[in-house]
Amino acid sequence: MRLILAACFLSISTSAFSEVFISDAGWELSIRMRKQNLQYHRVDHWMFPPNPVPKRSRPRAFVALKNPNSKPEHAILLRYSVDARLRKIGTTADGIWTVPFLTDEKRVPRVKAGETLDVPLTLNRAALGAYLKKMYNAGFWPDAFRVRVMVEPRPGEGLDRRFRETTLPISWRPEVRSK
Repeated sequence: MRLILAACFLSISTSAFSEVFISDAGWELSIRMRKQNLQYHRVDHWMFPPNPVPKRSRPRAFVALKNPNSKPEHAILLRYSVDARLRKIGTTADGIWTVPFLTDEKRVPRVKAGETLDVPLTLNRAALGAYLKKMYNAGFWPDAFRVRVMVEPRPGEGLDRRFRETTLPISWRPEVRSK
C-alpha cells in the first residue's frame, strides 16, 4: 500500500513540474519593402500614426514554449486574444483598454524534449484592418496592443506558468529621446 501511495505521489509531483510552459512572450514586426519576403524582427515599441489602412507593417506576437520533460510533448493548443488600448485622436490622455477584437487558437504539433520552441501568433490581417478602420472612422486610435495567451491544460495539469500577457506600446509621432 505504501508503495502505491509513493508511486502516485511521485507521478503527481513530476507531472506538476514537467509540463510545457511559456518561458517568454513578445511582439514582432515586419515592414514589407517592395517584393521582399516578410522578415519579422522583435520589437518593444511601434511607431504607427493614425492611418485607416496599414499597408506595409504587419505585427504578430510570439511565445516561447519550453518542454522540461525527457520526452517530447505532442498536440499542444495555444489560445490567445488581442485587444487594444484606445484613445481619441488628437489627445494625449491615457487610453482605455477595450474588449478583445480578435480571439484565435494555434496548434503546436510537437515540442522536443528539453527544448524551447518559438511559436508565432499571427494576427488576422482582415480583422485587424477592419478594426483599425472602424476605430479611425470613430475618431480613435490604439496607443497599445496587448495579447493574452495560454497553453490549454489537459486533465491532471496545472496552470502555473501556462499564461502570459504582453503589451506593445504604439507611438503616433516620433518621440524626442534625451541623451
